[in-house]
Amino acid sequence: MAPLLRVLTQNLYLGASLYPVFLARDRAELQAAAERAVVELEESDPRGRCGAVAALIELARPDIVALQEAAVWREGDRVRADLAALVLQALDGRYQLAGRWSAARAALPPELGGRSVELGNAVLVRRGLAVESSSGEYRSRLTLPHPLLGEVHLRRGWVAVDGELEGRPFRLVDTHLEATEPVLPAAVAVQLAQAEELAAGPAAVAPVIVVGDLNSDDAARGVNRTESRNNLVRAGFTDAWTALRPGEPGLTWRLGDEIAREDAELGARLDLVLTRGAVRALEIERLGQDPSARTPSGRWPSDHLALAATVELG
Repeated sequence: MAPLLRVLTQNLYLGASLYPVFLARDRAELQAAAERAVVELEESDPRGRCGAVAALIELARPDIVALQEAAVWREGDRVRADLAALVLQALDGRYQLAGRWSAARAALPPELGGRSVELGNAVLVRRGLAVESSSGEYRSRLTLPHPLLGEVHLRRGWVAVDGELEGRPFRLVDTHLEATEPVLPAAVAVQLAQAEELAAGPAAVAPVIVVGDLNSDDAARGVNRTESRNNLVRAGFTDAWTALRPGEPGLTWRLGDEIAREDAELGARLDLVLTRGAVRALEIERLGQDPSARTPSGRWPSDHLALAATVELG
């Protein structure tokens, strides 16, 4: 019998919107946006939410966990919140960090408080599963001119882990493609280019499992629609959700990055499990939509649902 690998992908939600910072037109707007981001972070309850994510992981019992928006928030040299570390802490030693990619730190000048945030991806594996990791950054990136910070480069990347299970090799790639917010129409072309880099780069080998927040849904509400997911399917990838649950929408993102309202509406299927080569998904499910998943402070674990799948290594 072919070995089975259990995987889970979860966008952690960094805790605040950074677009007001990137789009600020003067120093007053920049400082106000930065201060608001810190307030939003605290209101988002990062420790509670990461504990809730850990509870979903414990429920799904995956071999590999792929995290996106594994943000590290700092004020000067002090770490205010490291989301991947908070998840690992809540998992109490049952998983370990296998690989991480972090974008260059986006920092404000010292006179504006020196606050900074790093975005990135992290892969966790259950204790006892041996893997080797690699990571990289897409050449295609969104660049925003800023009157105070100069050019702001929104970088995206990936983490890959390679291993064997009962003698069968596998590669898993955790990625987060550019978000297509309506305020940034140029992001669509950047995302399409990143998807091409993904298929030709870290996901070019087979068998391969690609998981993450690909930010692509041709029927999305709340964000610009893109063809990145469809292009990957045309390139030979199988979308586990549509293969196993045809006709079910499978939405995973809450409109407006909402985490507070219990009745927050889902608007797009942005989180995917894709396979290519001698590997296939046998089952897939969404986690984090039941009210019992909410934190004691009344927050959803994330603005994204988790997606868990069982994959057969051919």
